[in-house]
Amino acid sequence: MDRLCLPSDLCTKAVQNCKSFDDGNKLSELLPLIDRLSNDQVEKLIQAFNENSQIRDSYGFSGKNPKYFGDGLVHHLQRITKSEFKLSPSGNIIR
Repeated sequence: MDRLCLPSDLCTKAVQNCKSFDDGNKLSELLPLIDRLSNDQVEKLIQAFNENSQIRDSYGFSGKNPKYFGDGLVHHLQRITKSEFKLSPSGNIIR
């Protein structure tokens, strides 16, 4: 499948407005397809992850079940931006 550079209004709004773990897992299937994100997109994804428990606790974004749901948002942010991200003890993404 081709790689994508998703516009902020598609990617970040869908994540920010996610209302269920299942939807979070479905949205996370897009993460491996993304090659580029603007700084604004990165910040909005981190904010959505940190503020929306449906995203933060979904397997696809948390990376807690990589065999079935992928490596999670931290992994993909590092891959895309070549910057360091990690999960804090409280489960939030930090730089």
